[in-house]
Amino acid sequence: MEAIILKHYIAQFGDLPEATRISILKRTLAVFAVFGVIAGIAVWRSHTGEQKAARLQFNSITDKAVTSLQENMGAYEQVLHGGVALFKAVGPVSRRQWETYVTGLKLSETYPGLQAVGYATVYDFAKVDELEKSVRAEGLQGFTIRPKEKGELNTAILYIEPLDWRNRRALGYDMYSSAVRRDAMKRAMETGKPALSAPVKLMQ
Repeated sequence: MEAIILKHYIAQFGDLPEATRISILKRTLAVFAVFGVIAGIAVWRSHTGEQKAARLQFNSITDKAVTSLQENMGAYEQVLHGGVALFKAVGPVSRRQWETYVTGLKLSETYPGLQAVGYATVYDFAKVDELEKSVRAEGLQGFTIRPKEKGELNTAILYIEPLDWRNRRALGYDMYSSAVRRDAMKRAMETGKPALSAPVKLMQ
């Protein structure tokens, strides 16, 4: 029925004067153009709304990630402050005392992001052999300072816990000999605050 009516209107349209047909076509095209613009605006607004929602969701996720990272770093700083407090309280700290301190932290449970907590000493390069002998006398027969060369400041990792096979590889390493680590160590010494280094390849 609709097809018959449509054919009837088309037939009537063909009988109209040319000027009238052109006028009707122009108005029809104008209507279609308006509808096209409206549809385009609707699609654009929908897309913009989706982008805004996605941006808000992304911001929320990144805010949570930053907050979590800040909280974790704050907790790690407390571990370092605790180590400093130990030295201030008892003076020179023995290897056994350092082990007791770190074991009490329960790193794997409380600080899962920490692989180890170590202590590095600054030593007189003229007494490097003496330092190695004293550490070996404590039972660490393979202890060797490396690189063994005089610098503006010579350091060596003396204690590191947990003292498993992986962390043992870091014992004796002079962190100050590495430019990346040295930069962080200098900032820590100058400010008296913990300092992050750029990415490094662990000795472990």
